[in-house]
Amino acid sequence: MKTHYYKQYIIDICDGRHLTVDEIVSELQKVFKDVGKSSIYRNVESLVQAGELKKLTWFGNKCYFEKEKENHIHLIDRTSWKIVDFDGSEVLKLSNLPDNFKTEDFDVKIYWVFS
Repeated sequence: MKTHYYKQYIIDICDGRHLTVDEIVSELQKVFKDVGKSSIYRNVESLVQAGELKKLTWFGNKCYFEKEKENHIHLIDRTSWKIVDFDGSEVLKLSNLPDNFKTEDFDVKIYWVFS
């Protein structure tokens, strides 16, 4: 079992992108011709558990993975399913929160369709 054998490659591939496991496998096959999908699944899940990748599960039946980074908002085009990151921390204002409330994580998605 080659868990973590592809670790750094997967992290680099997912940096600034939102990819499915199939897309990660396709990228890795450009470097490693014999890469196995099950091996990549194990590596990706291990990286999610370690906090190095973030798993995005709210797009229908697909899971997307991105390199873990600061909290941000996902803008999603309902026509192409293209996902764009948006640093909405300055725009996102929450009121009526307790004084001792500290945001540890948030998950915001905004869908759009061009008309």
